[in-house]
Amino acid sequence: MEVSALKSDPAPNPLDDQRPISLNFQNVEISTLLQVFAEFTGLNLVATDSVKGQVTVRLTDVPWPQALQIVLQSKGLASRQDGRVLWVAPQGEWAQREKMRLDAQAALEAVSPVQMLSVRLQYARATDVAQRLQGAG
Repeated sequence: MEVSALKSDPAPNPLDDQRPISLNFQNVEISTLLQVFAEFTGLNLVATDSVKGQVTVRLTDVPWPQALQIVLQSKGLASRQDGRVLWVAPQGEWAQREKMRLDAQAALEAVSPVQMLSVRLQYARATDVAQRLQGAG
């Protein structure tokens, strides 16, 4: 098992970081390899219970985001970044979660009453009203 980087100090924003990573693993658990990426980038990692299996990988001086995508695609996985947290799950789970989120949002919008407020304005400048409506005033 071998991992190396050309630059050892972590970048201030790992999401914009393109540091190259070299990986040489044979039959390593995918969860272990994901931990290597988490350590290398400084990102927090959450993987679902369905993230399982082994992978063999040999990559030399590949930008870490590309290396991560290669590893994930090889196992039918996908990732989402939320701030400094990297979420990993099978692609099908992401699609199912997104559909559930959209269904819940549509259901909420269907039962939420539309509220309307009617206000009569006199002697007001359009720019002043627009600023107040946008929260600037």
